[in-house]
Amino acid sequence: MRTRTALIAVVITALALGAAPARAAPYETMIQDDNVLVYGSDSDVGTGMGLLRNLGVDRARITLPWSLAAPRPKDPRKPRGFRADQPDAYAPSVRKYRSTFISRVDRAVIVGAAYGVKIDLDLGFGAPRWAAAGFGSKDRFGAVNRPSPAEFARFARAMARRYSGRFAPLHGKVVLPQVDVFELWNEPNVPTFLQPEWQNGVPVAADQYRAMVQAAYPAVKAVNRGAKVLIGVTAPGGGTRGGAISPVAPIPFLRRLACVDARLHRVHDGGCRHFRRVPGDGLSHHPYALKSPPGVPTSDPNIVRVANLDRITNLTQRLVSRHRFAPGTRDLWLTEFGYETNDPVRTKPWTLDQQSRLLAQAEYLSQRNPHVRAITQFLLRDVLTAAALRLARRGSSARAPGSWQTGLYYEDFRPKPSAFTFPLTLLPFRDGSSVGIFGHVRPDRNGGLAIRIEGLKPDGTWEAIDTSNASGGDSHPGFVTQPGGVFLRRFQSSTPPGSYRYGVQLPNGNWVYTLPQPLQDLDRAPPK
Repeated sequence: MRTRTALIAVVITALALGAAPARAAPYETMIQDDNVLVYGSDSDVGTGMGLLRNLGVDRARITLPWSLAAPRPKDPRKPRGFRADQPDAYAPSVRKYRSTFISRVDRAVIVGAAYGVKIDLDLGFGAPRWAAAGFGSKDRFGAVNRPSPAEFARFARAMARRYSGRFAPLHGKVVLPQVDVFELWNEPNVPTFLQPEWQNGVPVAADQYRAMVQAAYPAVKAVNRGAKVLIGVTAPGGGTRGGAISPVAPIPFLRRLACVDARLHRVHDGGCRHFRRVPGDGLSHHPYALKSPPGVPTSDPNIVRVANLDRITNLTQRLVSRHRFAPGTRDLWLTEFGYETNDPVRTKPWTLDQQSRLLAQAEYLSQRNPHVRAITQFLLRDVLTAAALRLARRGSSARAPGSWQTGLYYEDFRPKPSAFTFPLTLLPFRDGSSVGIFGHVRPDRNGGLAIRIEGLKPDGTWEAIDTSNASGGDSHPGFVTQPGGVFLRRFQSSTPPGSYRYGVQLPNGNWVYTLPQPLQDLDRAPPK
């Protein structure tokens, strides 16, 4: 195992270092890990961005909490003389620069650019107290009770200008790299991040969020015209009724955002009285299904997970055609997703091998939807494992605040199996009478790599398999990748092998093989 994973690491590094900046994959790969890339040490940030490059990741998703960037965030009154729409207002002097939160974001953007990793900047939760009606029932993420749309627009403008590719902080000579993707807020359909959610049976959080989007979108575009601005950023679950701190399911949330009812008829009550089309260059969503495989659908038509992405893209298409959403929102960006492993926290649901297989299943199922433009792995490495272990030892399955075991690496940067299967993704699956082989050589930006798929014979040896492309045609034992490294192959067999691998040919002619993967059914949990 050590020898094989070491060889995989070599080929991943070789492909990544030889890759050109351009990419022609049908969708981007992103990873979010603020604990490493924002809150970590200089060494952590360098290590993290280096790993992202070697994993074949296109973009890091970074959260920029307004309440941490703004001055005096717990004061009820805005600081006198504070010019919230000016980039330097958030780091006003050279002497104090390193002590500001914005310096951490600058560092992530700069180091990311050095490693060829682009940034998706989530202008998020929550507000400083002086820019909202109140903290809400919790203040862990700042003030979430009716943030001011006007103040949010000033903050968004300042950050979009700061990362426009034309701004040098504090009138210096170093111009910060450009950020070309921004998200507006995070999970506004969840009371952790926005309140109230419901009022008199109406999901008023959508009204509040609409006002924030309509203020912030043009503010970003005014100073960073080429950037994409993603809206929605919805969590997968919630209900169709509730109170002020009850989450709203994404489908009714988006309908209310567009000011339509369940039949898509226009409504004009409350915040919908003076409706204007909702702007956006893409729709962001988090299709988590933490305790079930991605291919298992939910019967609730208001919840959107990987198996039901068509629910959100079909709705968006109809809202665009009715001029309720801007055309750009047809594009779906999946900006958080992951599966937690039960090593060492035994109360978590999945084994190490299952995690790698579930991630492959989720990617295949997601990319079948033609509107998907990005998939995101939530966490490079686990976080707050010790806190989770303490709860598990007491017999509790509750989540320790901030603790997640979805990483591709353990907290000390030891790799899990998924650290090797993520860059060289392989999913063999049953598809009726045929076998499908989905793969993604993630660091392969240019294409042209020779690939050979093999199956495990009963005698324990490996044999090359003739496969055809997804549309049929001639079968061959090998093929060459397209730019971006994504492939889908098929073959017919009444007695297919139970395990598969594929080889990647290196420039020196040698072959390096992926970790073997069992034949899987997409509607059930993979083998442990």
